[in-house]
Amino acid sequence: MADSKDQRLRGELRARVGSFLAKDESPRRRALLSTIERIRVRKWNAVLFGGTLRDLMVYGLSKPPRDVDLVIADVTTDELANVFADSMSKRTRFGGLHLRSGGWMFDVWPLSETWAFRQLGYPALRHDFASLPRTTFLNVEAVAVEVATPHGKTRRIHSHGFFEALSNRTVEINFEDNPFPALCVVRSLVTAARLQFSIGPKLSQYLVHYSRIFSAEELVQVQISHYGYSKLSATEFRVWLAAVEDQYRAGAARAVGVRLPVAKSQQLELFRDRIPAW
Repeated sequence: MADSKDQRLRGELRARVGSFLAKDESPRRRALLSTIERIRVRKWNAVLFGGTLRDLMVYGLSKPPRDVDLVIADVTTDELANVFADSMSKRTRFGGLHLRSGGWMFDVWPLSETWAFRQLGYPALRHDFASLPRTTFLNVEAVAVEVATPHGKTRRIHSHGFFEALSNRTVEINFEDNPFPALCVVRSLVTAARLQFSIGPKLSQYLVHYSRIFSAEELVQVQISHYGYSKLSATEFRVWLAAVEDQYRAGAARAVGVRLPVAKSQQLELFRDRIPAW
């Protein structure tokens, strides 16, 4: 039963990625496809990665992702910068590029510059697309899908607990090592609230631990730096983290998962940065 559900979800993801990348004459869609086409014509081996695919699976094309993560093998950051010079807004501290084009925001980086590969060098992690999903902090982002597929071939999917996360509706830690734990706290709370998913035991423990290290005011500043504005107030951070700790101490994390006290109006507010893709 689990295998058949997994295969069904994989098929659904392939179909949604196919529709997402299908030709369309609307101006915003052309901007997306123009970026993808630059990769295809150079025959670069590339994948869509992380939250882009999560949003396609959870919300479908009715609320398509605005932010697109692309990871490309066997290229350098300088090569990417030359190809995308007209849409590049900046280089990231981790060897990638931020691009803006037609209302889309892209994070594009060489596979070899993935932080876990470059900084940690774990021997268990081969530097390939199959290992890439093992490097995301959250399980709901632990997936990569081939961009260009040879005619007649099935689009390849690499995952590490992603489909189980969707089935169980639980946000959990996938790969804990991360240089920005405060941002991990913010993103974990925002992600769980947006998806209306439970929070698993490892992530609950992580949130309880770091709630003692970072103040609510510090978390507000972290989210402004990352998202560009304040999604959650200091009061909301305090209330949500207190709820996580109360449920974690009561054993809910292992029993049914921790739930955030998210009002419907708050959940809707978390989507105010979304721009319709077409």
